Amino acid sequence: MIFRCTPLEKAALVAKAHAAGLPNATLMREALGLTEARRRKPVPRVDPKLTFAIARVGGKGLITRPEMTALGLTRIEQAGKTWVTLDPDRTELKTCTMAQTPIICIEIKEP
Repeated sequence: MIFRCTPLEKAALVAKAHAAGLPNATLMREALGLTEARRRKPVPRVDPKLTFAIARVGGKGLITRPEMTALGLTRIEQAGKTWVTLDPDRTELKTCTMAQTPIICIEIKEP
């Protein structure tokens, strides 16, 4: 497709595409009705340190594998399930109470 415009018009189109988070070609195709318009929010700029900290807390686990190993725990993922194995010399299963409800807890024996 050949499209002619002034440098000022081109700059305005490029700025509009950038603001929408789209390539220039996609913006033009949407304007011509050749593709379905995708109106989505632009991705916000976030501090990478904050992203890493949130991923660590809300990711696959609250503590890292080396931290788990240091506590006598091993995380295993098999058949779509997650398991935690216990080192019998360093951990023990106990019955605890949380909010007046008995639950099974892992007691970690400190070295």
